[in-house]
Amino acid sequence: MIIKKPIVEDLLLQAIYEHIEEEAAKEPRRPYIGASSIGDDCELKLWMYYKYPHLARKTKAELKLAAMDGHRCEDFMAANFRKIPGIEVITHDENGKQFGFSDLGGAYKGHWDGLITGIPQAPKTTHTWEHKAKNEAFYEKLLKIKEKFDEKEVLKEWDYLYYCQAVTYMHYSDTTRHYMTVSTSGLRKIQSIRTDCNPKLAILLREKAERISRYPSPPTGISTNPSFWRCKDFCDFKDNCPSINKNKKL
Repeated sequence: MIIKKPIVEDLLLQAIYEHIEEEAAKEPRRPYIGASSIGDDCELKLWMYYKYPHLARKTKAELKLAAMDGHRCEDFMAANFRKIPGIEVITHDENGKQFGFSDLGGAYKGHWDGLITGIPQAPKTTHTWEHKAKNEAFYEKLLKIKEKFDEKEVLKEWDYLYYCQAVTYMHYSDTTRHYMTVSTSGLRKIQSIRTDCNPKLAILLREKAERISRYPSPPTGISTNPSFWRCKDFCDFKDNCPSINKNKKL
């Protein structure tokens, strides 16, 4: 019989995690509707991000570490693109700022990782470029979808929020193609997805952002049940949501 030893918490690592969360709590919350979330079908969540970003739950250390890993992977990919003959990648504008847009008086914003030209599939076409670093399960899901769908349909089937984000970025960067590189954490595996522009959807998403920004009071949420999995496990406002917390005053 094998007796499992109890897991002993490393106090030093615990202190590091606490420090990461403390630093994350100091970062200002963004008071706008982001292109990264505009595809979400809960307009109440998007309205909360716009009106009450300070009420979002605190960022866990694991999520902050994942974001940091994503930035490192992005920098690594950009640096290696530049080493390939015929590839041109630009990650900042002429003023040294990250590419992005601000619309509706600042209510609707987003930033993309860069612009890339010279991709072998369409060497003369400039693509809006983004990199995503994901866990193994999400990465493997992408591989299965790539086996079943046409290349240009993959992103929409894999993650609709990413698809809406890509469509929006193409709209504001005035490009017709989007190139997304996707890796596992630490860049041990890498895949890519190319996506066509969708101007009609981009306009609808902008109209959605405008509608949400003008709501004078909380819109209807996707559920009134606090146990609903999307509210319980995937919403930063579950403790302050007026839809699942009827007595909550904003």
